[in-house]
Amino acid sequence: MVYVKKVDVRGFKSFGNRHVTVHFDEGFIGISGPNGSGKSNILDAIMFCLGQNNPRNMRVNRLSELIYDGSGEEAPPSSKATLTLDNSDRLIPIDQETITLSREIRSTGDSVYLLNGKKTQKSNIVQLLNLSSIDPNGLNFVPQ
Repeated sequence: MVYVKKVDVRGFKSFGNRHVTVHFDEGFIGISGPNGSGKSNILDAIMFCLGQNNPRNMRVNRLSELIYDGSGEEAPPSSKATLTLDNSDRLIPIDQETITLSREIRSTGDSVYLLNGKKTQKSNIVQLLNLSSIDPNGLNFVPQ
């Protein structure tokens, strides 16, 4: 089964200009912590990488609002999130143990998608994810 091994974010929502990495183990994952610590933003970053385009599903009005607003410091020109997926069973037909999916959103609202570090189209990522039953609008992830 394909699962999320790691999420990396930079300039994403409340995480600011720092680079944040969260590692996951296989199985059911629950994220806990105090209010305002960014728990929901981790799920937003995952859905963003998977191609979610409905800003309200990520609790913003416009996708460009996913970029850290700079509260007291200079705002970054873009926001980037990267998922590392375990593909050891090769459900995604790429002959690699892990696969990285990245998405960057620029202040203009334009998105750039990367598959294993190479620029690609969203449709290519969605097609590959469908082979392993991963859908950013599905029941794979349960927010709040």
